[in-house]
Amino acid sequence: MRPKGSVAQWKTEEVDKLAHAINAHPVIGLVDMTSFPSKQLVSMKRLLKGKALIKMSKKSLITRAIEKSGRKEILEFVGGQPALLLTKENPFEIAKILDENKAKAGAKPNSLMPIDIVVPAGETSFPPGPIVGELQKAGIKAAIERGKVVVKEDSTIAKAGERVNAKQAEAMNKLGIEPVELKLRLLAAWENKFVFSEAALGITKAQVMSWIKSGSTSTFNFTCKIGYPTPQNIRFFVQKAFTNTKGVALKANYACEATVKELLARANAQAKSLEAKVPAQPAAAEEKK
Repeated sequence: MRPKGSVAQWKTEEVDKLAHAINAHPVIGLVDMTSFPSKQLVSMKRLLKGKALIKMSKKSLITRAIEKSGRKEILEFVGGQPALLLTKENPFEIAKILDENKAKAGAKPNSLMPIDIVVPAGETSFPPGPIVGELQKAGIKAAIERGKVVVKEDSTIAKAGERVNAKQAEAMNKLGIEPVELKLRLLAAWENKFVFSEAALGITKAQVMSWIKSGSTSTFNFTCKIGYPTPQNIRFFVQKAFTNTKGVALKANYACEATVKELLARANAQAKSLEAKVPAQPAAAEEKK
């Protein structure tokens, strides 16, 4: 019999096993397994094969294993029904894989619908029977025609943002409709003593490029405004100085390589203007013979 207050042997072994697995990977993450079906978990593990491992255990044992591994920075993110995600890959790439591969699941009573759920008109695979009444109670216009159960017209079971009742959820499951999106949430990831939160891991490359572009534009505009030259804006300053100098030269009628064409064009235009204002002289009378 185990002495009172001592820790069960299997728990000690489990903590040691988890800590060893943690130390064998440069990146550790925490995923929330709350309400995540086992069927979808199997698919997710298959998807991550060769890239990441998912280790499940009791929350208390996971906490002790993290403490033993010395990666305490991530402990504050242990919550819900946690599991370890261990990888040698970039944590942002793993987060992207999880986000792009949401699992589909059937609805349960009180499930929130992400989109409008519409059952299209047409024949079903059900034989005549009680199913007709069940579909009708769910709001589906069903009937029996020529010995088959058919949906008479497109029927909306629920709209986006609405919660479904038990009858609606049951009807969707029988029709094979899986409207619920399940995402394995990566709550945080530890790498080189830095912890990336779920929000940080959700940042995409497109967002980063947008921020860089916006920051670059703002910096360029600011340095131009205060007259601070940089490799990025020096061409702008040179062009501005050239334009201003040329403007002064033109105003002063100073001829140089940059202004001579415009000065000549201006002089030509003025000459034509004066010519237009001078009255035409009558032709000289032909000398008398």
